[in-house]
Amino acid sequence: MKSFEQLRDSATTVAPPMPIIVGVPRSGTTLLRLMLDAHSQIAIPPETDFIPAMTGLINPFSRLFYRRIVLLAQHRHVRDNLREAFYRLVTGWPSWPDFHLSEEQFRAELSRLRPFTLSNGLRCFYRIYAARFGKPRWGDKTPKYGLHLNAIERLLPEAHFIHIIRDGRDVALSVKDLWFAPGKNVEAIAADWRRRILTARAQGRRCRHYIEVRYEDVVINSEKILGEICRFIEVQFEPGINEFYRRAPQRLDELETMYIKDEGRIVPKEDRLRWQRLTTTPPDSSRIYGWKTAMTRRDQLRYEAVGGDLLRELGYEI
Repeated sequence: MKSFEQLRDSATTVAPPMPIIVGVPRSGTTLLRLMLDAHSQIAIPPETDFIPAMTGLINPFSRLFYRRIVLLAQHRHVRDNLREAFYRLVTGWPSWPDFHLSEEQFRAELSRLRPFTLSNGLRCFYRIYAARFGKPRWGDKTPKYGLHLNAIERLLPEAHFIHIIRDGRDVALSVKDLWFAPGKNVEAIAADWRRRILTARAQGRRCRHYIEVRYEDVVINSEKILGEICRFIEVQFEPGINEFYRRAPQRLDELETMYIKDEGRIVPKEDRLRWQRLTTTPPDSSRIYGWKTAMTRRDQLRYEAVGGDLLRELGYEI
């Protein structure tokens, strides 16, 4: 039986660096996505979310998919069957409507891949998305991919991971009232922030291309940080990316009402847009370190009891 390793590229594919933005949700991943997407050469779609499902890493459905493609590997027509399974997974994912792609075009482009691999299938998806905007390069922004850097790099060796980190207390204030908050209390939110950052850092040390940037630095000194990121992903810095917010409303309007069948949840388009509204204005330094005035001293102490060690390690004020 073929392993998953044999279902990806058999040799390193020559491809330009692909920026993949990760981080704890509400840490500025959308801000950074819109900045890089404003570059004339790069298109970054809304959150894809489906890559880890191809390695059986997230949930029972994903493991079933993984078992299915491994079983299919015994069949002499495995590539065509794998191609169809890949197509159905991507187009059936809750995020698919956000991309505004034609299912027929996607199927047709996949059919042209020889041989078909999961790696080439993913590149095909991103290439078609970037072509909507006449751009030759692409990237990704999906916060939860920070938990799966090594698996993603095996599929996409060209991945250049950009891990954006924000003071966890500001993250807590931003996420606590949202449906995807990791818990109802400060301790749960702090534990999630700590776990995600430590996991991404541990996996990042094993990646060929991984950098960390601070949300606070992106806000305060965006041109310097964006220049460093552009060098990292091997594109020329363009001053126009600092005016990303002018195009942000149009880019965010791609988001559609999301139907998450596994959870029986409907997330209205209006809610999704409201959560991102601050990215439609220039970065504002008054939005950083809001915890100093908006978080009670009691909640600060509760947060620090769980995440204080990492806050200190990252150089944040305690």
